[in-house]
Amino acid sequence: SSVMLALFEATPADAWLAEALYQRFSEETDMVSCTPAEVGIYQTEERYREMFTNFQEPGRGFYLFAEKDGEVVGSLSLHVDSKVRFSHRAEFGLAIMRKCSSQGIGTALLDYMFEWLKKYPSIRKIELITREDNQRAKRLYERYGFRVEGLHSRSMRVNQTFYAAYHMGLEINPPVEVLASQGSSEERQKVTGAPFPPLYRNHPPT
Repeated sequence: SSVMLALFEATPADAWLAEALYQRFSEETDMVSCTPAEVGIYQTEERYREMFTNFQEPGRGFYLFAEKDGEVVGSLSLHVDSKVRFSHRAEFGLAIMRKCSSQGIGTALLDYMFEWLKKYPSIRKIELITREDNQRAKRLYERYGFRVEGLHSRSMRVNQTFYAAYHMGLEINPPVEVLASQGSSEERQKVTGAPFPPLYRNHPPT
């Protein structure tokens, strides 16, 4: 029988599902950042609802569920930095249940991400962090052109064992005609000749 794989983007109504999925990941692997006891503190339904609401603004990112034969088994979340000087950068994280590894789900999630990125040519750099012992993930990312840009020592501690983490990146250079159509969106500098007024602790500037 053929495996049915479906991908769907999260909406704020799916926040509970994202927390439940993270809880499952935290219970089966120590590669995620939260222990099972911490999920209800840091990866809450409220946090996901806020995130998914932000994602409704075009170009801010997305959270994608992977569903295999009707069961949610993986996810990919991508965040685009909202600060002007960093708005060309996106960071993503990917997780798949252990029983579904090596079934093409990671590839399907990444293919979706690259299709999404085509809509936003202002994004010129994609970054991720993966633990040094997760060689399967590292090889997958390298197939897509990601390169190791650094190795951070003692990035994570599990019990008494330290793990380093690879910081990986991919530079995206869209076609020249796309860049030309974007025009100039340089930040405006303060160009008046007047000096900035001095700041004093007890006197807010008027």
